[in-house]
Amino acid sequence: MSQTNPNIAFEDLADDKTQIAFIEKDWSVGQMMEMSKIGMAQCLDKMAKALKIQQRRT
Repeated sequence: MSQTNPNIAFEDLADDKTQIAFIEKDWSVGQMMEMSKIGMAQCLDKMAKALKIQQRRT
């Protein structure tokens, strides 16, 4: 199993928005890399949905 070196960066944007950059390096091209991309996209989609729900409550 290969090990990746993830990096997460947060950048403040206008209008109380934040941009998140999630970068994983050192993946070998192939099925595991693609599965990681799909999994991360799902996690970020869920986080965005949760934040929208929380924002509506405040």
